[in-house]
Amino acid sequence: MTVKPTVFYKQEDGIKEVVDALVEYRERARDGSLAITIDGKRYTQPLRGDQDFGQENCQFVLPAFAKGTLADVSLTMNGRRHHFRQEIEPQKKWTIYVVPHVHLDIGYTDFQAKVAAIQSRIIDEALDLIAKHPDFRFSVDGMWCLDQFLKSRTASDRQRAWMRLKESSYLFQPNTATN
Repeated sequence: MTVKPTVFYKQEDGIKEVVDALVEYRERARDGSLAITIDGKRYTQPLRGDQDFGQENCQFVLPAFAKGTLADVSLTMNGRRHHFRQEIEPQKKWTIYVVPHVHLDIGYTDFQAKVAAIQSRIIDEALDLIAKHPDFRFSVDGMWCLDQFLKSRTASDRQRAWMRLKESSYLFQPNTATN
């Protein structure tokens, strides 16, 4: 049996880490459970017991733990109990950025004029979202979309778009490399 923290976390009353515990069967589990105790708190899951042999993955959602935490693991199956201790290491907490993006297929999804109108509306909505949520990011699929937007909008709309682009320091980084 192995207990292995995953790279997945959940936000449930604080940060919780998803931990996989792999149980190996050599006989059908008529009754059984797996328990993990960390920092004095016990977390238990029943075994499915729907196979004669093989493996079963039990997934636990545990409060985030520190490096070097000792977990007491107890497997109870068919009246027998197996107990062991294992050091578990938390996995890296990743920050994932989701950037909305619309793919451009001129002429495939509809007529060029309709695609231009739809793409321009999408840019309008993205600009509105940027105004409400400064951390919002959007990726335009090709210069054609932006060109169509600029051709079909008022001077104030065009100015708003250019202002947002200029404010986006992540888009326009000056080249500071010297030769």
